[in-house]
Amino acid sequence: MNFALERCVVFGSGDMGVQGLHALLSLGLKACLVVVDSDDATYGKQSLKVCAQIQGVRCITPRDTDYRSRHRFDWSPSKIDSELTKECEPEWIFSFYDNHSAQGEILRDSGIYHVAKRGGYNVHCSLLPQFPGRNPTIESVLNGATMTGVSLYRVGARIYHENTYQVHVVDSEPVSIFPNETAHAVYGKQVSVAKELLLRAVPSILNGSQVESPLTLPTGNPRYPLAQKERTINWARPTRAVHNLIRAMASPSPGAFTDELPGGRLVVTGSEWTREPGRGGGLRLSWDGEVCWLEGSQYRLRLTQLTCRGEALSSESFRKIFGSGPYRLGRGSDFERAVA
Repeated sequence: MNFALERCVVFGSGDMGVQGLHALLSLGLKACLVVVDSDDATYGKQSLKVCAQIQGVRCITPRDTDYRSRHRFDWSPSKIDSELTKECEPEWIFSFYDNHSAQGEILRDSGIYHVAKRGGYNVHCSLLPQFPGRNPTIESVLNGATMTGVSLYRVGARIYHENTYQVHVVDSEPVSIFPNETAHAVYGKQVSVAKELLLRAVPSILNGSQVESPLTLPTGNPRYPLAQKERTINWARPTRAVHNLIRAMASPSPGAFTDELPGGRLVVTGSEWTREPGRGGGLRLSWDGEVCWLEGSQYRLRLTQLTCRGEALSSESFRKIFGSGPYRLGRGSDFERAVA
């Protein structure tokens, strides 16, 4: 089915934005404007701005100073100028943001989705109602989830007095999370299935035959894992929880860290969960040749990537910075009682 007469505006960034735009164009929609976040492609590998230029679609970046000074357009809900989309007279607005972005929330709160004559739709990186708000992929890994996915929903109204908002889920696609996958690896799988989800679901939206499931979700997110305090390793937590934090904060996020060892900040950017039993003796780091382990009474966790002052550490360089040990961490008694 060809929907060449259907005009749409696309908001987005990075890998998810690229896949979303490709899906809409392959269905025959006419993208009259692409609005790209200034953080385009910082979390992924692809640039939506470059993709739009290749496809010959007009593209703007609202955070660009020159553009904002000419058109008074800003991401702030109180300043956002819907005339840009009104000029396009879109039937539809679609938003496809990279995992870390808060722009989908800002667009929702600004009411700009309702400029579209026939509706506004957003792709969210979770199986709603799990993990609403920003950083859903990071949140799913941080919480030890074994399944996530991608949800496509129609944006509804915000209920201000209850601090919630309404969405109408059209379709979703599950994605598994394996024990040693990083949040970035999981996000890559979400991007891969998102295009297929759109190709399957968008035609029903355009011809009005979609079946929607209404949900009421809380606004915002109680935790923003990229904040420094959320990246600090709490050694009183179970080994598995430490592993979840490390893989949630792995590259391109800046990594989990500890300041407890003398010699400087130790950043842990990789770990492997093997279910090997711990060796007791209190919570500590130990080296077995070139392999670093986090030891506990229940389980031990292999730490695969350690850095200090921007340099990757081997066992030799680790000892030069932090001494010969022993490397004891946290409140050992609390950790010993925790169940991984």
